[in-house]
Amino acid sequence: MDNHTAFPTLTSVDIEAIRPLAEERAYRDGDIVFKAGNPNVDLHIVLSGEIEIINPTDHNSHITTHKPGGFSGDIDLLTRRPIVVDGIARGPTTLLKVRSERFRDLHNRVPRLGEVLLSAFQARRALLSASGHVGLQIIGPSDCKDTTLVRE
Repeated sequence: MDNHTAFPTLTSVDIEAIRPLAEERAYRDGDIVFKAGNPNVDLHIVLSGEIEIINPTDHNSHITTHKPGGFSGDIDLLTRRPIVVDGIARGPTTLLKVRSERFRDLHNRVPRLGEVLLSAFQARRALLSASGHVGLQIIGPSDCKDTTLVRE
């Protein structure tokens, strides 16, 4: 898996194709854009500033920083599982936010762009999984009702 597949940069044409499905949001330096554990996974495209992605289950280790044209998200945008990383604005930051329920619209309206996003999401999850730190680990008997409930 190469970094270009996991972290491509969207062009201005790509961003304009996304804009009708998105809302523009401004953040100050240090603002939380999204937090691990949040069940609402949205797509965030950086217009200006940066989003630093950190892994709270690995002592807040730095994963990557999305710069203009970069975007947040991984496969959880489709599965609707809670987010496993934190996103923090670095510097004054302006983002386009596509709510998770609009992501399928984006994929249908601009299939080429949908394919780029899906490939990136899969590659990102593979890189995070390879690090051995993907979210919380639930330890318990596999046949235990309570353990299963917590895992789900």
